[in-house]
Amino acid sequence: MSQWSGEHRAFAIEAFFKSHDSYVLARRQFCSHFNIRRISDGPSVNLICSWVERFRATASARNTSRPGPSRSSRTPENIALVERTLRENARLSIRKRAASLGLPRAIVHEILKKDIKFHPFKIQIIQELKENDCVTQFFL
Repeated sequence: MSQWSGEHRAFAIEAFFKSHDSYVLARRQFCSHFNIRRISDGPSVNLICSWVERFRATASARNTSRPGPSRSSRTPENIALVERTLRENARLSIRKRAASLGLPRAIVHEILKKDIKFHPFKIQIIQELKENDCVTQFFL
């Protein structure tokens, strides 16, 4: 489980304080309470430690939001813009397309892959076989 819910975090913090500040006992109680058979499938001791430290600092076990402006470059307008330029000129590279649109290169790449489902490929040049080639191949 990659993201533990608030109920899971609250129980782990309570178990930590009830077990007289023991991370290992809190982890064991957590696994037995939520019916997790293998202790390795539960939260690690370091994760419980970070939950407790965050609780002591902020009185909450929630994840802190990242500083700075939120990234909202994959808007429907930008997706439509990239799609329109793709229809106009499909041979334009991602770098040149990003520069012409004024968007970051990584965002244009992400829009092409995730939203438009346009995956890059390498053009392969294949030589045409002629009738004479089969004859010479057998004699070599």
